[in-house]
Amino acid sequence: MQKEGVAKRYPAKVAFIGHDCDLAVIMPDDMSFFDDTAPLELAELPGVNTTVSTYGFPMGGRYISVTEGVISRIQMDTYSHTGADSHLVIQTDAAINPETAAGL
Repeated sequence: MQKEGVAKRYPAKVAFIGHDCDLAVIMPDDMSFFDDTAPLELAELPGVNTTVSTYGFPMGGRYISVTEGVISRIQMDTYSHTGADSHLVIQTDAAINPETAAGL
């Protein structure tokens, strides 16, 4: 793994895989990776008509992409990646490339 704007690469291991939601958590072997960073603060679930930001890496992209949109729906739905089970999904009008792994 690599930090934005830093040439050094950090070896990492997969800490968790959620095949059902196309998600993986990775942890660096060298915890100095987190020096000069702040933890992501999670808030309550946003409501309908709330402005949100989406973050992801478009297919082939090397840098993070950020777009803004408004939430229009929150519901349980079948996740499109596997179709195996239901997840909480949030519909937003933010521009998201289908190949982008994006979240709120």
